[in-house]
Amino acid sequence: MNNDELAAYQRAFASLQSAQQHREAQKKLADVEAQLRIANLPPERRAEAQRNLERDRIRSNAIAEESTQYAIKVLACFFLVFTLVFVVGIIIAESNSTSPYGSSRVGSQLPSVSEEIERLRGMGAKESSERAERERAKLAPDEAVRAQVEAVRAQAEAGQVAQEQVKKKEDMQKRLYVFRLKRANDGAAEAQYDLALQYLTGQGVARDITAAKDWLQKAAVQGHKKAQEKLESLAAADAPASPK
Repeated sequence: MNNDELAAYQRAFASLQSAQQHREAQKKLADVEAQLRIANLPPERRAEAQRNLERDRIRSNAIAEESTQYAIKVLACFFLVFTLVFVVGIIIAESNSTSPYGSSRVGSQLPSVSEEIERLRGMGAKESSERAERERAKLAPDEAVRAQVEAVRAQAEAGQVAQEQVKKKEDMQKRLYVFRLKRANDGAAEAQYDLALQYLTGQGVARDITAAKDWLQKAAVQGHKKAQEKLESLAAADAPASPK
């Protein structure tokens, strides 16, 4: 191993350390962003999101640890190869000093450092590809289950929104009933008519035909046209059918 090869090895090791520090910084940043997203979620969704984050964090740590171990193994292989080449170089040099023959033959049978590096690099790329395929195969069932969970959650949230809208409408009708009842008792014909319609439809109050007719009668006495027409239509509906 000459000085240039040793310097190349040192640069590769420093690059690995820098890349590791960069990955750790990115990991911390992603973790902070995930915690902020969870904090902005509704309280009922935070627990599930936190569990998903912990599961993803455990999986990422396992993958990162495996990658680190693999990189260390590759560097160890590089160092071993360089050491072997260095030792063989010393042996060849000593052989050349004692015998002027056979040095070219021995040297031609030894692979060059660059060829060995390329071979190890190809092995590392193949192993990384196979490991990525295994990880994708492991994550496929989890992704399918997650998609199903998200679909069920979306349906539940849609149903909750619909229920909330219905409840808001019911609350509005109840408040209108209280408001119209006060104005109807004060003698407002329009409020009496609207209150009668609420009794007829059962919106915001229990359905009561008798109470509806009483309020319609009060509004009709004050000359409310719609109340008069409604009373006539109710009377016609209650009238028995004439025999043929």
